[in-house]
Amino acid sequence: MESSRRLRRRIRLSLLEAKRFLIDEDVKSVARRMFVTNAVDSILAYAGAIVGNYSSGNLNPYSYIATGLGLALSISLLSNFLAVFFVEEAERRVELSSLSRHMMRDMNKSLLGKAPRLVALYVAMWSALGAFSFPALSSLAFVPAILGSLSIHVCVVLSLACVVATLFSLGLYLGKLIKKHRIAWGLRFAAIGTIPLLIAFLIR
Repeated sequence: MESSRRLRRRIRLSLLEAKRFLIDEDVKSVARRMFVTNAVDSILAYAGAIVGNYSSGNLNPYSYIATGLGLALSISLLSNFLAVFFVEEAERRVELSSLSRHMMRDMNKSLLGKAPRLVALYVAMWSALGAFSFPALSSLAFVPAILGSLSIHVCVVLSLACVVATLFSLGLYLGKLIKKHRIAWGLRFAAIGTIPLLIAFLIR
């Protein structure tokens, strides 16, 4: 009984420590950048894959959904989670080593010593979320083609319209952060997504 109480106490302390480090504004800023940047990268990669499939004459909606989900999983899990986690942890450990030298003491066993892994995990999770969610959601545009309610041609355009809408939303989000020119930021990002949409129209 006593050991279980100690375990619960240690878990609560660990959560409090995590919260203490994760609410840092610098960490939040890095996580936001990763989320938006990787969301844009993955959604544009998804748009390119859709246009490539369409230009090759692929009319199988299952193939489009598999392409979108496969791309989202591979980019989010491998590149935007594992790679970001390793890189971010390494960077934080460099900072910790520098701090240890200035403090002339080993900081690895202190509360700060736990920060690199916790911060890296936090940033990597937001990075992977941005990379996975938007291509996966855009893939749902092909469900009506499977159900037979819309043609594959319409679903391609609908999916690419989702790409444009996603980019516009990300631009609005950035405009909200800087508290000005929200629509202008949204239009800047949306303009990027119109290119694959125009290509799809030309191919059709």
